[in-house]
Amino acid sequence: MTLKPWPILLDHYKPNYPSTPTTQETEEIQKGAYIATQLSLHDQLTLLLGSRISQYRIDPGYEHNDVITPYAGLVYDITDSVSIYTSYTEIFQPQDAKDANNKRLDPTTGNNIELGSKADFFDERLTASVAVFKVQKENVAERDPNFKDPLPDGSFPMRTVDGTSNRGFEMELTGRPTEDWDLYFSYTYSESEKANGEAFGTHLPKNLVRLSTLYHFNGALEDLTLGGNLSWQSKIYVENAGPNGASSEQDSYFIANLMASYQITDDAIVRLNIRNVFDEKYYSSIDFYDQGFFGEPRNVELSLSYNF
Repeated sequence: MTLKPWPILLDHYKPNYPSTPTTQETEEIQKGAYIATQLSLHDQLTLLLGSRISQYRIDPGYEHNDVITPYAGLVYDITDSVSIYTSYTEIFQPQDAKDANNKRLDPTTGNNIELGSKADFFDERLTASVAVFKVQKENVAERDPNFKDPLPDGSFPMRTVDGTSNRGFEMELTGRPTEDWDLYFSYTYSESEKANGEAFGTHLPKNLVRLSTLYHFNGALEDLTLGGNLSWQSKIYVENAGPNGASSEQDSYFIANLMASYQITDDAIVRLNIRNVFDEKYYSSIDFYDQGFFGEPRNVELSLSYNF
């Protein structure tokens, strides 16, 4: 992994923060109710229906009443161990972002469509699932490049983007080769764009892989458990993050973690965790108001737990 310098940290302007602290008190009230049902249309076909009604109010002046967000799903059991499904869900999500006039942005709305399959193999010792999805949203917040100074609460002005879409697929494998050995693998591909085809949400990886394992020993070492996990993600970037058009970028990287635990008695257990085993240096985030944050370096934690 090549760690590229952050140009934004080299040529960034100094924000014009107010000289005196500002405070703001708000009251947030959320109310909601939902109804759901499951209908058996056939021995192998099930229909899921539901809806939620929401009320959301933040004083002063931000109020949305009687918002209905329905969902529906259809599950078809091909065999006792293999099924396919499709689902549709509407989206209503209030947000804290504010525009240049210090006015809270309207809630994000949209819908999510998914098609997938799930199957069990080898007497349920292996479970596999795969799904494709498409999410469409309106009123998605993004940083407003026309305003550089922060708002009175310290946040920066945002604007809404209509017609954004996110599509991709994901797969998961969960297995138990033996009674003492657990394995997990997942891969997700996700890509977002605006209505005009321009890339959107590039601070999130297009590709994400996770792998984990856990082994419980038997015999003389039956109180010992060893495990580990590995995660990898593809490159992320943010264009025009600096005042002179500079962009920020984090190359692809992977993180490995190890753990061990030993059951000393029925009430006492000792654990050892080694995080970021190879001391990978990376930015965990590059989208927080044109700032970058280094990820956690290698660290070791030894703990003892006792239940009284």
